Amino acid sequence: MATRHPRIIAQLSVGDRLSIRSLCVAMTTIDSSWTARHATDSFWRLYINNRDGAMIHSAHGDHPITPGRIHIIPGWVAYSCINKQDIGHFYIHFDVVGIPPALIRQVFDRPFELPADMVRDKAFLSFCQAMEDGQTSSASMLCRCKSLLYWAFTDLLAQLPNDKAKLCDQAMASQQAVQPAVRYIDEHYNSTIGNADLAAMCHMSEDYFIRRFRECVGQTPAQYVQERRISEAAKQLIYTQNSIDQIAHDTGFGNRFYFSRVFNKHYDMGPAAYRRRQRI
Repeated sequence: MATRHPRIIAQLSVGDRLSIRSLCVAMTTIDSSWTARHATDSFWRLYINNRDGAMIHSAHGDHPITPGRIHIIPGWVAYSCINKQDIGHFYIHFDVVGIPPALIRQVFDRPFELPADMVRDKAFLSFCQAMEDGQTSSASMLCRCKSLLYWAFTDLLAQLPNDKAKLCDQAMASQQAVQPAVRYIDEHYNSTIGNADLAAMCHMSEDYFIRRFRECVGQTPAQYVQERRISEAAKQLIYTQNSIDQIAHDTGFGNRFYFSRVFNKHYDMGPAAYRRRQRI
């Protein structure tokens, strides 16, 4: 008797290209020293405060951090922040993997406050309470954190204007043509990467691949490689105690002098100054 297979009604075509990686999850108390001027980072931030008094400023205006509400600052958004009093401050730093930096800058160009959602917000507050109670190292807490981030990011996508949501969907779909190259760069950014090898992965000629990559990703392969290296180097400056020489070597720059020159071009400051700047 022949086996009958279920008919597929619909199927997602994005595979596992879009994912979220948490970098730092913490609770602290911020005071009037919690300030930043024209800060920019490649990673994203999620904030929940328990009192009024803190504000984010971007090119789109002032964004008061409403107590109990979720606020997200996307990667690459330039912002300043001020605070007037002691405030309980929960934050997550995270990466959104699978959306090219050029698209992030175009679509997610400002801080967001998520609309109130009683179930989601209660789940976040429950997570904060569990952290306060000392539950900071269990596997279940890590899974809860990741699921909450996906929940918040899903609600953020739903908040996008129609034109930007459509642009994001179209860009994600078109990226499939060069996805093998993007994935390889993401996993081997600190190695020597040649266009000929990347083109072969995508079954394209080298010239056509470079042109198609730029159409899909918004950058040339060389620009994308350099941005991935800079992004990873910036996170190592914040989250590790590695020397600048070591970070330059580990991220594929070879030496600190070339690394510092490229880093300064991206962040308008050197690696040492970036490391000293407040990051919560």
